[in-house]
Amino acid sequence: MKWLQKGLLPPTVKEMMVSKVGSYQAEKLTATLLNGTLAQKAEIIQDLELEDHLRVCYNCGKLITEGYMEENDFSTYCSKECAIADMGEEYFNSHLVDDEGHGSIFWTSLEDA
Repeated sequence: MKWLQKGLLPPTVKEMMVSKVGSYQAEKLTATLLNGTLAQKAEIIQDLELEDHLRVCYNCGKLITEGYMEENDFSTYCSKECAIADMGEEYFNSHLVDDEGHGSIFWTSLEDA
């Protein structure tokens, strides 16, 4: 998360992008990841298979390396507030994983972030 707070992509993500599309295209895609729309960011992450290292908040569009995930549709959120804004407080509270492991919404941290 520290990289994203500085307006940079994590080194692992940058390396993966360069290996898949080359340096020039990786720079262009980096700019879109940092400043593009939610849809543009999600498409790049999916197309380059970066989901294990980088996600986008489905509510505010912020790039994240940790946050809430809804396992039924793999939507991700940077905060509880964004998750509730998108899915509603009742749904969030009733699907949040409890102490016994029941539920479909949980906090996660992505690999190598």
